[in-house]
Amino acid sequence: MLRVIIKSSLPVIMVAALVFAAAGCEPAQHEVSLEVKPEDAGEVTGEGMFSEGETVEIAAQAGECYEFVKWVEDGEELTTDKSYQFEADGDRSLEARFTGVTETVNGIEFECAEVVFDRDLDVDIAPGLPLDLLPVEEGILVSYEQDLFLKDEDTGEPIWSLENHSPIVEEGAVPRFAPVFRENEKMVVPMFDYDYDYDDEKFTDEYERVPVLAKLNFATGEITWSHPLARNTPPLMVFELWLKDGHLIAEGNFDTGVDRDVPPSGVHAGSVAAHDYETGALIHAHSGFYGGIEAVDNSLFYSHVEYEPPDNGDPEVPEIFFGKKDLLTGEEAWEIREEESDEVIGLSTAGDISWRVPGKIVDSGELISLSGLPVLPEAVLLEDTVSEDDAANTGETILTGRGLGTDNAAVELVGVEEGEVIESYPVPEAVENVEAFLYEGYYYLFTGDAAEEEVRIRAVDVVTGETKWTDQLHLLQSELSPERAVMMMDRLYSETEELINLSGHVPVMSPEHNLKFVDPASGEEKAAFDGILNVLFSEDDIYLVGETSFKVVCPDELTVIREKALEEVFFDEEVEAIEIAVRLESEQAAFITAPDQFAVIEKEEGKLFYRCRHEDYVLSGIMEEGRALLHQEGRVILLGPKH
Repeated sequence: MLRVIIKSSLPVIMVAALVFAAAGCEPAQHEVSLEVKPEDAGEVTGEGMFSEGETVEIAAQAGECYEFVKWVEDGEELTTDKSYQFEADGDRSLEARFTGVTETVNGIEFECAEVVFDRDLDVDIAPGLPLDLLPVEEGILVSYEQDLFLKDEDTGEPIWSLENHSPIVEEGAVPRFAPVFRENEKMVVPMFDYDYDYDDEKFTDEYERVPVLAKLNFATGEITWSHPLARNTPPLMVFELWLKDGHLIAEGNFDTGVDRDVPPSGVHAGSVAAHDYETGALIHAHSGFYGGIEAVDNSLFYSHVEYEPPDNGDPEVPEIFFGKKDLLTGEEAWEIREEESDEVIGLSTAGDISWRVPGKIVDSGELISLSGLPVLPEAVLLEDTVSEDDAANTGETILTGRGLGTDNAAVELVGVEEGEVIESYPVPEAVENVEAFLYEGYYYLFTGDAAEEEVRIRAVDVVTGETKWTDQLHLLQSELSPERAVMMMDRLYSETEELINLSGHVPVMSPEHNLKFVDPASGEEKAAFDGILNVLFSEDDIYLVGETSFKVVCPDELTVIREKALEEVFFDEEVEAIEIAVRLESEQAAFITAPDQFAVIEKEEGKLFYRCRHEDYVLSGIMEEGRALLHQEGRVILLGPKH
């Protein structure tokens, strides 16, 4: 046997290393990954693959309006130095933590923002104002006390002012502003005129102001014409303004004083007024008490209730009138009178009654939605002729409610042509809220129990009445008062309707806050998200808010586009998810709002523009380019992103 003896003074381990090196073995490789928090707050260098024992040098550089805080690994602080060295001995993941540089101006804290203007107007601004109804190209439409101003967006200086005029606002937790009609440099504004010389005291309220429609030049503020709109019968509001064949049509809750006597205080008076757009002259107007109006093409369909005491002294017998007028001229086509009852009638556009069924159509509370047909209180307007192509749009069935809140309560599916009951769905006695909407051949029927904080959803075939699937929804928040629970159910219903139209899928929330999107027809699950406390949506995206983050979801694929931690968005980490909302008036940015604070996020890439805390101010307007208008009494501040 041949022996080979190697004599060497080298240590054994070095010999082994030489042998391995001679055999072509490489040192172990380790990955070093770096992350920036908050996202987009700065830049880091030094990540990559490194050999065992190699020196790794990493560095952090803060972005504009941020400053570096520390390097963190597994939640433990490593150093507060921007640069850090270590030897590679394993895979490592490090975070560079940054914080925004906070500035304070007159009690408003913000990061990465700049003050465009800050003005003390030396007046007390009325509740709910300045206006946020018009993000306009020329500037900011602002109103306080009894004056209306157009302000330069960059300087805050007035371009023009209109004294003794203020816009019509529907009071509430969130003031609702009457719409403005805009055409080129002209606009028509529903407003109060404190100087209008009108000899009819019925048009003047306790503040000695007259509600008017005023057409003015937007560049100069000069009024072209002004015409009394209505008596100030609460609640006064204009819901829609539109131009048709040279006529300006106003629709809302007001009494025109033309057709009927003054309604009792607090009565909604569904009304339409047609004005000559060039001169403002009132061509015709119609008001109805406890009624409704529907404008269809050039026709106005209406209903109203009148009370006439009988000759024998019995209680007043209410009668309901249904009629049709020419929308532009006011010429009467037909009117019929019916004694008010617990019935729904099928009323043709020619004024013929096709059928009657027990039940109610109610404007709010026990809301029973119909299949896209025009609706008046107690009547469904039926097309005189419905083609096969139009059937899906006009609807072949309706849903009516019967005896809600009683022992024999039910929701019934009724055929439009004959008024026959196709299917009846019993409703528990405790359930007083029933809502539904139509989507591609199915009714999605909601029944809610405020005490149990629970909503059931049922998908019903509109032709056969067959129930395809049912599921339980949740009110997203526990320990609610019954009133709050009903309000949350109404919100859940309305947002579900809009979400299904946005994504084509029904969102279903479990009591455990697990959200799934299901196929509308089959109920089959298409996507699921856990731990969701609030669901918000825009025209293009769905926002899902959890305890620590929110996700932006693409409605088409139901995939997550981006996710952001709430601690990166808000100053205060203890934000209730249910209180978070999204405002999207700006085309470039999404405003994620919570009580007394908000964050502005770039829509395309999800970058944080800036964030603001405004405890003593009201966020009253959202402008283009992510600008925010805030006010406190007489001070107005306009914020914008620094970059």
